[in-house]
Amino acid sequence: MRSALYSPHELRVESKDAIPKLAAWLEEKHGVSFHWSTAVTGIDGERIETSRGMLNAGAVAVCPGDDFSTLYPGRIAPYGLKVCTLQMLRIAPAAPVHFGAAVMSDLSFGRYEGFADLPEGRALAARLDADSAEMRAAGIHVIAVQSSDGSLVVGDSHVYGNAPQPFAEERIDDLILKGFDEIFDMPGRRVTARWVGTYASASDRTVLVDRPADNIRLVMVTGGTGASTGFALGEEVISDIYA
Repeated sequence: MRSALYSPHELRVESKDAIPKLAAWLEEKHGVSFHWSTAVTGIDGERIETSRGMLNAGAVAVCPGDDFSTLYPGRIAPYGLKVCTLQMLRIAPAAPVHFGAAVMSDLSFGRYEGFADLPEGRALAARLDADSAEMRAAGIHVIAVQSSDGSLVVGDSHVYGNAPQPFAEERIDDLILKGFDEIFDMPGRRVTARWVGTYASASDRTVLVDRPADNIRLVMVTGGTGASTGFALGEEVISDIYA
C-alpha cells in the first residue's frame, strides 16, 4: 500500500440491535403505533387495505424496497429498476484486532461514484479491470467494519437482475475472502456467518420519489445507501407531503 485516505467522521451501528431499539423508542417517546406482520395490499386515497383490516391515513409514504409488483407496479415499471443481490460475511479473527474505522480497498474506490468519477478514478478502474476482472464482474468491493464483539462484517458483491437471487454462490464468497486477504494479514481467521441481501437499483438515480397522489409518496432508495441516507430522505419526504 502506498497511501490511505482516513475519515474521522464515520459512525456505525449494529442494525439488528439498533432497529428494534429505535422502534421501541419511537413507540415510547412519540406514540408511534407499529403494525408488525402486516402486509399492505392496496391504497385508495386515505384508505389503506392491509392483511389485518383497513386503516385510514391523511398522508402515506410507500416504501416497498425491492418489491416492484405489490403496490403501484404501473408507476414503478417505467423507471426500469433492477434488483441487486449482494453477499456478505462475518469473520472472526484468530487473535484480537482493533479497527478504529471502517476499512475500504481500492476496489471500493473503483466502484463508489464519489471516487470512481474523479479523473484519477478512470485510471484506477482500468487497472482493476485488468488485475481483478472476476471481482469487478461480480461487483465486489471490500469493506470491513468491526462489531462490538470483535468480529468483522465484510462485504460485498453486487449482481443485478429482475428478481432476488436466494442462493449464495461459494465462488463469490471466495472472491470476497480473496480481496479481504489481500488487505489484511489475519492467519487463522474464520467465517462465522454468511448472508444474502437485496435492494432496488437504478442506473440513473440513487433515490426514487414518485407522487401517486397529493397525499401519497412512493419512495425507494435505488443506490444501495438506504441505511446511510434513510433518515435524511424520510425527513425530506415528510416535509414535502406536509408542505
